[in-house]
Amino acid sequence: MDRLLVMKSERKGKFVVLEGNRRTLVLKILNSPAVLTGLDVRPGLRKRLDKAAEQFDPSGVEPIDCFEVADRTEAGPWLLLRHSGENNGKGIVDWSGVAGKRFRGNDPALQALDFVRQHGVLSEEQRDLLDDRFPITTLDRLLSTPAVRKQIGLEIRDGKLMTSLPAEEVLKPLRSIVLDLAEKKVNVTKLKLRDQQIDYVTHRIEGADIGKRSGTARPLERIDESDFPVPSSKAPAKKAQRATPRTKIVPKHCRLNVTNAKTDEIYMELRTMRLDTFPNAIAVMLRVFIENSVDHYMTKVANRRSLFLYPFQTKGKRTRPSRKSWRMRWRTWSATAQVRKILTP
Repeated sequence: MDRLLVMKSERKGKFVVLEGNRRTLVLKILNSPAVLTGLDVRPGLRKRLDKAAEQFDPSGVEPIDCFEVADRTEAGPWLLLRHSGENNGKGIVDWSGVAGKRFRGNDPALQALDFVRQHGVLSEEQRDLLDDRFPITTLDRLLSTPAVRKQIGLEIRDGKLMTSLPAEEVLKPLRSIVLDLAEKKVNVTKLKLRDQQIDYVTHRIEGADIGKRSGTARPLERIDESDFPVPSSKAPAKKAQRATPRTKIVPKHCRLNVTNAKTDEIYMELRTMRLDTFPNAIAVMLRVFIENSVDHYMTKVANRRSLFLYPFQTKGKRTRPSRKSWRMRWRTWSATAQVRKILTP
């Protein structure tokens, strides 16, 4: 199915694209690059897109072939067929485990993953590990074993993950399991057999206090922030500490608008290089990044005259600064304010 799969929108004359979103996005950008306004797009990439848009002729792709369905229910089988593997030539792109489970329904493993993501007090690095590459099938394997569920205080009823434990107790083992899988401290090879699974949840994770069970079980999905204990008011609540060390020099939350193409390339490389693998290369590139940034600001952005036009005082008299004074003042400024600005996320 290489046509776009669409259904009618509530807005008259409009359609909702159910399959082919990336192709639709490309066409929208080529037709009007202004749709990128406000998005975090690298200057180099934006420039290439603008150039491609100038040469784009909509008549070369119109009319666009589409297949219309009545609703999302009718589209479901087609989407599943396309994204569940090759299927003897009927499908072409396989979804990740997490994406596939979300499409098929909110199964117990996905409920546990979302519970930890929502209530687990995770760092940004840990949240990034819970994306589509998370080994959801291994988590499903664990939760499908009754003895494992019993050990961590869970049960499954009608496809729903249930617990009679307090929220903070059921979170302990689930958070440990999810992070162990995400950080590859344990994998499916070590959890294939029932005995391996029981040994893992009994001795290698933070367990729940099963003795705190209440009489009524409730779905994990219905637990919200109000079910967790409120921090003591005697002392101000401390900000959650980073549970794992930073692996890259540029934090995930740091977004810099680097307008110089060469400096931007260096910045993007710094974002991908691991500290434990390339410490020396990172040190050199960071220095080059800072020097290029300062040099670009000094030559392209800063108004040199406005930076220094205030009177020099010499024994109460205003004097014209010497060339050496200008140079010294320029170096002092560039080595303080601007460098601090660059280094501050």
